Amino acid sequence: MTQVSFATPEVLNSRRRFAIVDLFAIDRPLADAVAANGGTSAQQELSEFGQHWGSAAMAERGRLANENTPKLRTFDARG
Repeated sequence: MTQVSFATPEVLNSRRRFAIVDLFAIDRPLADAVAANGGTSAQQELSEFGQHWGSAAMAERGRLANENTPKLRTFDARG
């Protein structure tokens, strides 16, 4: 009789822990367009903006928004 293995297999399709992503820096066409149109002085500010929107907190807010979609209530307590 063969012995059954109950070892947990390696999971390859699970998501990894979210790290802060600079959404401005990874968007090369946007960064190149900003640089080509004289926006080099704003690159630091745009990078901070990209890091804010690419943070784990924003990803969590997006996840919660997807789970809790808007619900139409056609009547309230006053009719």
